[in-house]
Amino acid sequence: MSIPDDLNIKEAAILERKAFAAMESGHLAFRQGKISAIELFLLADKWELAEEALRCMEKTAQSR
Repeated sequence: MSIPDDLNIKEAAILERKAFAAMESGHLAFRQGKISAIELFLLADKWELAEEALRCMEKTAQSR
C-alpha cells in the first residue's frame, strides 16, 4: 500500500518546522553562551543533512 502524496508533503512540512525550531534554539543557546562555536557548527551540519533529507522527501512525494 503506497502512502498518499499529500501525507508525505505534510510530513516533510512538519519535519521542516521542527528542524527550523531546533536551529533557532541552537543559535539562541550559542548567543547565551550555553554551547560553544564548535557545538553550534556540529548542529548546523546535522541541520544541513536534515534539510537535504527533507528536500529528497518532497521531491519523492511530488514525483508520485
